[in-house]
Amino acid sequence: MRYQVSEVITAAASKAEAAHPVCVPTMLDTEFSRCFIPAPRELAYGRTLDLADDENCERKIAEVLHLRLEYRPEHLFKVGAVTRRPHKLDTIGLTQLRDNHIFCLQYDSGRNDFGTLPAH
Repeated sequence: MRYQVSEVITAAASKAEAAHPVCVPTMLDTEFSRCFIPAPRELAYGRTLDLADDENCERKIAEVLHLRLEYRPEHLFKVGAVTRRPHKLDTIGLTQLRDNHIFCLQYDSGRNDFGTLPAH
């Protein structure tokens, strides 16, 4: 799907609960897990976990959340099918990809403690 940010803002204008129609993912969205890592508060946007790996912290693909938007036919951009697992999942695994992603978030935000799960 592809649409303009202005469409999200316009749709949110009629909703009283839409104080921030576009925002970064935070702990309020869900807790840390193997598949969800919210953005450190020091970063202006979230970053998606790159399944091709980004061990040098160079590909910063933005991730933002927004209020629900009613899709229209012109929003449809491209359709595809995933037919095989990403190569890096088979070679280094999700745990290492996640660890590399957290390292990049720590590096970019200046927070060496970011992403560590509290002991239970």
